[in-house]
Amino acid sequence: MIGLPLGQQFTLSDKIPYEPLAVLTLEESLRRAYASWQDYQAALAQVRAAEFLRFAATAEYFPILGLEADSGDIGVNPANSNGTFHVAGTLSIPIF
Repeated sequence: MIGLPLGQQFTLSDKIPYEPLAVLTLEESLRRAYASWQDYQAALAQVRAAEFLRFAATAEYFPILGLEADSGDIGVNPANSNGTFHVAGTLSIPIF
């Protein structure tokens, strides 16, 4: 297949040292398999997205507290101006 006659002797130029395979535990093998399995990772991402959507749907029923403030100047010219301010708070409680 590589162009050498079947009976020809040859020697390898590099020696490959022998090393026994590392023995992995079942838990380590499963952890590596799940970490590299793309379908499993995609399914985990879909589960996380569904959990976030569920939380967002329930968070729509939380009460909302708002506060706004404003300050400024009123007047014809700077010598005759008066300071103004406005503060407002809102509480929104969803019923339905």
